[in-house]
Amino acid sequence: MELPPEPLLFKRLLLTVVLLASTVAAELTLNPEHLDEEKDGSLIWRIQGAPTGDVNYTWYRGNGSLEENMLISYNSSSQSRICGPENTGRENVTDKGFLTITKLQFNDSGIYTLGVTSPGDYQVATGQIQIWERLLTPNLTVSKVNVQAYMDEVTFTCHPNNTGDFQIEWHGIFLTGIKTGQWKVSSDNRTITGWVFPFQTGPYRCSLSSLVSWESSESMWLNVYCE
Repeated sequence: MELPPEPLLFKRLLLTVVLLASTVAAELTLNPEHLDEEKDGSLIWRIQGAPTGDVNYTWYRGNGSLEENMLISYNSSSQSRICGPENTGRENVTDKGFLTITKLQFNDSGIYTLGVTSPGDYQVATGQIQIWERLLTPNLTVSKVNVQAYMDEVTFTCHPNNTGDFQIEWHGIFLTGIKTGQWKVSSDNRTITGWVFPFQTGPYRCSLSSLVSWESSESMWLNVYCE
């Protein structure tokens, strides 16, 4: 059977953001908010408990406030912004000190540190995010649809539309057949080959799973005949 066309690139880049941890000092906390997921995948780190008035916000990649890890800073008095060595052009900071990241990438995963300086005070908050690729519906194809029971060998292939980490699973009739040796699975788990009983017309399907997502192919059916 012919494989459906490849999905559009932007669909491959739909991302899920998970806050793994947030370490706070004093009253300062960080909260990630996922924005414009369908458009370009952007993220904003919101701040709660920050002081007001004459404040300087400085964001860093990693745990700590090393100068070489600086992303961007904002001074509320001068309303000026300074980009650091780790700034890729996708990071910016609002006048409230919120960090925005546009066109999210998988390597944006990790730890972020915020340092907030105000007269007579310095606070630090650290948060960690993990960005995952959202799983897309896999395509299932078969070597032949009309098969003779007990005789014809038939091969199903699961075609993922993702490039990240995932597991391929086979469902329904496949499960019993794998245990009995009726079906043999390839080393990469993407193809499964075997024969069918007269009553095993379907449904046949595969699925993809990751830590945060699961997607199943559409079910397929065979025309099984006997001589």
